[in-house]
Amino acid sequence: MRVLCVGLTVCDLLVKPVDRAVLKLDTCTADALTVNIGGDACNVAVNLREMGVSVSLMSAVGEDFFGRYIMDCLKEKDLGTDLIRTGKEETARSAVLISNAGERCFISRKGACHKLRPSDVTDDILKDFDILYIGSVGDLPAFEGESLAGLFARAKRFGLKTVLDVTGEVDRTTMRNMKEAFAHLDVFLPSIREARNMTGAAEAEECLKILESEQVQTVCIKMGEAGSVLLRDGTLRRIPPYPADCADTTGAGDAFVSGFIAGITLGYDPEKCCALGNYAGSKAVEQLGAQVKLEKLETIVQNLTVEV
Repeated sequence: MRVLCVGLTVCDLLVKPVDRAVLKLDTCTADALTVNIGGDACNVAVNLREMGVSVSLMSAVGEDFFGRYIMDCLKEKDLGTDLIRTGKEETARSAVLISNAGERCFISRKGACHKLRPSDVTDDILKDFDILYIGSVGDLPAFEGESLAGLFARAKRFGLKTVLDVTGEVDRTTMRNMKEAFAHLDVFLPSIREARNMTGAAEAEECLKILESEQVQTVCIKMGEAGSVLLRDGTLRRIPPYPADCADTTGAGDAFVSGFIAGITLGYDPEKCCALGNYAGSKAVEQLGAQVKLEKLETIVQNLTVEV
């Protein structure tokens, strides 16, 4: 199965460690200060490629240093750039401030990829894929309401499975703006923080019930170090995490999405897709930055030890 990832591609400057005390100093040293590529759609595409899944990335960068760096990195990772638009709009970038405990904060400047529109994903593009993943709703202004619903409806007409993740400060307004799209959505993968903000509920089970009432076929909530949860036949199903020594949580959610989508390509049920996602997420937090060193998919499957 071939996957199309659409959404943010960003140049990240990662700095560790950063805490409140640093801001009171004139000068200090960092254990790590590095540049890498990031952004939800880019991270998922690169991770899938690392696992050996057939994948393409659709995004946009500027004709600037950051854009050239991103394009060089994607080519080095053997990920095609045919669907990456380049232009005068500057490349999106973020400073990623990482604490000693591995928690991170993004300071972002929007750019070319934030100008993407659902109409950019034409029928001629869709017909070449089996899975459509939109990775950055909530931070892609054009991807909401009728426009997003229309894209998913077109994808379904071509027989694609549709997968959605959200980012940014999503809230109840985001939920209302996505209602039309939910009718054409197969898999929704929010974090627990995003699910709470969108539904107004506090507990994961209540969040799931509200989201599934929108008729999404499968909703799985990422719970960080607690693994992931979904509803199965009305019962909360907890998929346990894999143990990991946390160095940096940047890209952990995207790694989970990568594993989940990889499970879809293998025909797995949602529980086993979650287990694959948990495994990929555990690998992500042990590494600095959003790019994850992952084994090939067949090796990962052999390493899955969680019974689902």
